[in-house]
Parts: sequence; structure tokens; C-alpha cells
Amino acid sequence: MPTLTRTPFDAVQREIPGAEFAEWEGWDWIAGFGDPVREHHAVRRACGVWDESPLQKWEISGPGALLAADRFFTNDMRSLQVGQLRYGAFCDDGGKMLGDGIAFRLADDQLRLVTALESDGEAFAVAAGDAEYDLRQVTAELPHLQVQGPHSRDVIQSLTTADVSTLGYYRFAPDPVDVAGVPVLLARCGYSGELGYELYCAAEHAVRLWEALAATGRVTPYGLNAVETLRQEAGLIFLGYDYFPGVTDPFEMNLDRVVRLDTPPFRGQEALRELAGGPTRRLTTLVVEGDQVPPYGAAVRRGPVEVGEVRSPSASPTIGRVIAMTVIDAELIAPGERFQVELDAGSAVAVCEGYPIYDRDKLRPRG
Repeated sequence: MPTLTRTPFDAVQREIPGAEFAEWEGWDWIAGFGDPVREHHAVRRACGVWDESPLQKWEISGPGALLAADRFFTNDMRSLQVGQLRYGAFCDDGGKMLGDGIAFRLADDQLRLVTALESDGEAFAVAAGDAEYDLRQVTAELPHLQVQGPHSRDVIQSLTTADVSTLGYYRFAPDPVDVAGVPVLLARCGYSGELGYELYCAAEHAVRLWEALAATGRVTPYGLNAVETLRQEAGLIFLGYDYFPGVTDPFEMNLDRVVRLDTPPFRGQEALRELAGGPTRRLTTLVVEGDQVPPYGAAVRRGPVEVGEVRSPSASPTIGRVIAMTVIDAELIAPGERFQVELDAGSAVAVCEGYPIYDRDKLRPRG
């Protein structure tokens, strides 16, 4: 078995009773601490902390840095201001997603990207073309935590003299913020559907930052098992589960809002103009009757006709029902529409109740 890479927060997490880890893309990710439902509720009701360090970080600098990022992402990156971050997909020449990620504008000629895969650097180089820039992978140098939940602002405020309340949604502090004596890049964003922050620090300060957060007595460590139910309730997509590189277009994932079809051009734009005319399937959320969670990839039918496929199913701790993020023929998606979903044994009725199923207008992370 190949040796998995561990994050700078790994050792301190292994000291916590119940810590379990899972492999993904060559890294040892924290899977959880024995009770994913408790961890889930902690994020929804109070505050949780999650080590998301294995996500790939890239520093882009040079006079063409912004142009290169704009050619890479489907979303407009040229208008990014210093202190602002923006989400987008990135595609191949055929308009199929290769991944998604976030760009931070650190300075006039410097950005940081956060994506999922190490191969995303190669995709960036293809899209950037002749833009004048330098690209450097800094994943190992910049571990980061997600601090998420309705109490997250108060928790961070208790550890810094900076006024955390002034940081707007999808903004970050361009200058390092002192959090418990650790200089961090503090960003207001996250992957939970709640008010939350991301904290990036130097590897040598990781343990100190973790211990300071834990010492508040107000944070609950959580892992991938809780992340799955949190992100499914909030309608947040995940590579390899909801979309597949080189196969899925962004419209199927309801990412129309981050696909600009006008100029300036980016990789895959021409193909996306064609695809925008009528996506055949789109992602939605079904509420499944009963207590059985359908298997991944389960067929969704309307009568005898297969009209969709389950992508991310779970028993939702917040809703108290079984839910399934599902791709369905676009013309059939409407509130109250009923389908049949295959189970391991038999089938169950599933009702379309909107997307996402939790906090549809995203008021909580903006709060």
C-alpha cells in the first residue's frame, strides 16, 4: 500500500477519542470522531472545526495571473477585487467539467486557487495559454481549517482583536489576521451551508491554531462523514459523486450562474454556448419515503421509464428524512413531482421538494 500524506493537523486529531481516517487522492483525510450525527448537529446548531488541508492550493503570480485564472474558470475572474474570492467551474474543450474551485485575489498580480486534484495544475496550464504567470503548488505549506456554524463568528472573535463582523460573505482579509497568536488568512466561506470561515496558516503553526480553537470549549471536531450530510442538505456538489471529470457539464450541476457565455473567452466556452440551449438533465433533491437510503447510482423512474439517477443519498439529520441529490430529466423537475427510486430491495416513492433541500436562499451563510 502506498504511504498516504498526512496533514499538519493529523497528529493532534489522532489524540481525540474515536478519530477515524479515510483515503482520498493520496491523502489521509479525517473521516470523523465516532458520531457523525452529533458532529453534523454541532455544525448546524453551534460550531464545528474540520481539517480540509488536503485540498490543493496554488499560488499564481505575474502580470498575466488574473488573465490566466479568467481563462481557466467559467466564472468572471477579471473583476475580482483584492480581498474577494469567487467560485467557478473549469472545463475541457468540450465544455465538460474537469473540476471546480475558488480563486482568492491576494494582490494586483497574485491569486490563490483552491481545487480538489493535483492534476488541476496541468489543466490550468492548458487553459492559461500564453498568459504571463508563474504557478506554484503550496498545498503542503498552507494547511487550513473550516470553522463552521452559527457560533463560528463568536468563536473566532474570542481569539482575535480584529473585528470579524466586518468581513463580508465571500471576502477575506488581505493582510494576515492574528488568531490566538497565529497569523492566518481568514476567509468567510465554507462547505456546510452555514455561517463559516476558512483559516489558512503556515504548517508550523497548525497545532497551535487547532489547540487554541479547542481550548475555547465551543467547537466540535468533525470529518468527512458529517461533511457528506451537511453538504447534501445544502446542495453542495462533490467531484466523483455528483459530477464526473470530462463527462458532466456545469448546467447539469445547476451552475448556470457561474458560467459566462459572453466574452472574454475561457476554455470550453464555445462548447458551453451550444450546451446551454437545453440541458437534458439537472440536479435536484428528492425526499424518499421510508427509512431506507437508496444505493449510489440507483435508477429513478417515472412509471416504467428511467428518468434519472441517484448521485448523493443520505439520511438527513436536519430534515429527519432520507434525501437524495439526483440528476433527473430537466423537464420533469417541479415541486411535488413524484418518482420511484430503486432500493437494495424493491423501490420507494420519492418527491421533488426543491434544490437545495435546506436553506434554499442561502440566508444562513450570509447571516
